[in-house]
Amino acid sequence: GNCGSPGEPRRMTDIRSEVSRYAASIGLGSKGKRGSKRKSPKSSSLKPKKIPKVKHRDNSKNSKKGGRSPDAKQMSPGRKTPTKAGGHNEKAAKPKRKGRSKSRETSVVDMDYVGTQNLEGKSWFQDPQATIPDVKGVQVRVPPRQVQELLAQGRQALQMSVNRFTEEKAKVQDKAEKQWFAKVMASGTLGDKIAALSLGVQESPVHSLPYVDRLLAMASKKSAAREQSMGLEALKDLFLNTLLPPNRKLMVFKDRVQRHASSQRKRSRSKIKDNMKGNELKDFQPADSALSMWVYEDQLKQRYSKFLDVLNSTLRDNQEHLKRRSLDWCQELLLKRPEAEQRLLQMIVNKLGDLVKKVASMAVYQLHKTLDSHPGMKIAVVKEVERLLFRPNVSERAQYYGLITLNQIVFTRGKHCQEAAGYMVEVYLNVFKTLLNSENEQFAKHRDGQSKRKSNSNAKGVFGGTKILGALLTGINRAMPFATAEYQERLSSEAGVLFRLVNTAPLPSATQALAVLFQLLPEEDEEMDDVDEKRSHGDKNGVHMKENSSLSRRFYRTLYGKLDALDTSTGHRCLTLFLNLIYKAMLRDKSEARVCAFVKRILQMCFMAPP
Repeated sequence: GNCGSPGEPRRMTDIRSEVSRYAASIGLGSKGKRGSKRKSPKSSSLKPKKIPKVKHRDNSKNSKKGGRSPDAKQMSPGRKTPTKAGGHNEKAAKPKRKGRSKSRETSVVDMDYVGTQNLEGKSWFQDPQATIPDVKGVQVRVPPRQVQELLAQGRQALQMSVNRFTEEKAKVQDKAEKQWFAKVMASGTLGDKIAALSLGVQESPVHSLPYVDRLLAMASKKSAAREQSMGLEALKDLFLNTLLPPNRKLMVFKDRVQRHASSQRKRSRSKIKDNMKGNELKDFQPADSALSMWVYEDQLKQRYSKFLDVLNSTLRDNQEHLKRRSLDWCQELLLKRPEAEQRLLQMIVNKLGDLVKKVASMAVYQLHKTLDSHPGMKIAVVKEVERLLFRPNVSERAQYYGLITLNQIVFTRGKHCQEAAGYMVEVYLNVFKTLLNSENEQFAKHRDGQSKRKSNSNAKGVFGGTKILGALLTGINRAMPFATAEYQERLSSEAGVLFRLVNTAPLPSATQALAVLFQLLPEEDEEMDDVDEKRSHGDKNGVHMKENSSLSRRFYRTLYGKLDALDTSTGHRCLTLFLNLIYKAMLRDKSEARVCAFVKRILQMCFMAPP
């Protein structure tokens, strides 16, 4: 009966108006979304759900207010469940940002097996705990007792990290992979064992020192030459490509502690002022991750030292091919990594005295190849060869190859080359004096009643026609143009011995000695009358010019005497060098009478020479 009542249309109108107002309040308008069905009147009696507005988040506006938009749901960093709007956003944002930055700088020792596998292209020395701080000024000293305590704490932390890594690896690793590794290590071939151990080291170097120890044990087996060679090559590749940093040396644990303690003092002096007693810092407590990383670096340095010990033992082996391969590995490590470079250089220089000529020649080649890549190592190489030359009971073979190494070094006009050339001239002078003393001792033995024949043969071997003398004079000739005036004056004091060599040595050595004397001549020779006039008037330079002029006159007199006694049947190379020296001396001489005498003597030799 109510259907036909006049109030029914008014009730439907009221319901529709309520629906339209609700739609307008939620942003749908009076008609609603396109394609959406109109709600039934019954839904108006239900409590409507709150529908959030979908708007683009404006970070610039939110940053000014100090929080995110309260209308949208927020995902807190480090959590999986979203947080509802309306919470304390500003307070929650600060610790979450700090946590995010810490997750980026997580150390390798704090990671599990899965975390280490995600470090693609990163090495252990790129870890934040492995960086070395720069310290200038007075360094802090940590008490030795505290250093030992920190060392024990670091070893324990590293062992815990290794145990955690091993347990996680056992859980994640496939069963088939475990069985394959166990089978290879039990009954696999030698190549498979070395490959498996190398892969284990490359997987996580910080947690794989036991694998390095196994490879060292294989490389130390002198009874098995093949196993030793393969183990050494595998270790060389691991140290070169995985374990050693390319731009710095490894540090021992004690130096690490001192360096970081000094850097901490520099950063916060006021905070640790109470713990200071002079330059000694007390209560220095780094994090466990830092200590474990420092302990790992210290242990890695010890392993590398053992590897070099094994490599040095193979250089003294009787097998030639093993010595030559070891020399190649030493030179490769010296070129590409700065760790223990002084020791590697010493190992290569020691092989200059090897009994096998091929090995000694290869050592010379390796040193020159190193200098081609690193020209700044010239002084280091010269000093190391000098130690070899002046060792007690050193053989003539080692001295000869050492001098050959020095006289073939290429110099330029740079500052480092001038220093190296000057130092090399000083080395040559010391060797020259040593040879002179040896000859004097042998001459004294002959005077005391020794056999004259034996003494003459020894004198000729030491100071006359040996290869050592030729290599020595060749090195002086090549280094003199690049040395400073100080070393040239020191060499001028030995001019008397050089003139003696010219008169007693055969033509090759005499030609080299004359070439050295020719470089010691003054640049401009003046006539004797001018020199005597300056000396009579009290000129200070007159005495010095008199000495230089006397050196020139003695040189030309000795050169003419050697030309007068020249044997044309000598080898072609010696004659060429000698005649070239005469040509240079005639061009430089300002005395026309001397030049005419040289020309006359050369013409006489040409007329008297056999066809």
